[in-house]
Amino acid sequence: MEINPLNALDKRIVSTLPPHFEKITIPIESSWTANDTVRRMKFWILKNLDNRFFISEVESNTFSSSNTNVVVGFEDHSEATYFSIAYQDKPTEELF
Repeated sequence: MEINPLNALDKRIVSTLPPHFEKITIPIESSWTANDTVRRMKFWILKNLDNRFFISEVESNTFSSSNTNVVVGFEDHSEATYFSIAYQDKPTEELF
């Protein structure tokens, strides 16, 4: 098993979304579950992909509704495509 140097140096998750990252916005049904959804996505990305990424919960409020989205950005555009196709949110899956 190879060790990913970005994981070893704790540089895999970036704190701000760089402009060259491929950005995906995913709507969340309930803002109550947003933290768990972000945690599951982060776990899936760390397990299945190799390059740097950004993930954050974004809440937009209007007078009529409150929407919560998760923004995910990938440095490698092919990983963004793979994530879009392969990721399925499974809340009952045990992550630990």
